Amino acid sequence: MIIGDGYTADQQDDFHADAAKWADITAIEPYRSCQNLFNVWTVDAVSNESGISADPGADVVKDTALSSYFWCADTERLVCADIDKVTSYVAEAPADDLVVVLANSTKYGGAGYSGLQAEGYPFNGVSTLSSDHSSSSMIAAHEIDHSVGLLEDEYTYRS
Repeated sequence: MIIGDGYTADQQDDFHADAAKWADITAIEPYRSCQNLFNVWTVDAVSNESGISADPGADVVKDTALSSYFWCADTERLVCADIDKVTSYVAEAPADDLVVVLANSTKYGGAGYSGLQAEGYPFNGVSTLSSDHSSSSMIAAHEIDHSVGLLEDEYTYRS
């Protein structure tokens, strides 16, 4: 399921155009080989304001349907959403394993949650990403790997 956040009533066509970028994701392996295994639904979530919180700066607060925001866990590019609000929209489409929150932003960012069914949610994973960054399709593939594939990042830091 793909839910938009930070799209006003007048921007729902923009949300649908952004959600159609799913085709870019299914052009990437292993999604290309598995694309017939995905049932993709879009659910309209109308926000009172365009964009999401902490964009362009950490002090910006937006009134959006899913309360998405940058600077989650003190990491600027990490985009989080209110999972309880996401859950209320998930009820609009059947049998969701993965939820993608498409945040109306040009800023680079995303996140991948997993293990949510163990916490009592009706779906296992949520991936978030900014809709209009030039790398949004690659961000989506990366974050979905966290949510569905349970893959983790491995970073090397100098001591």
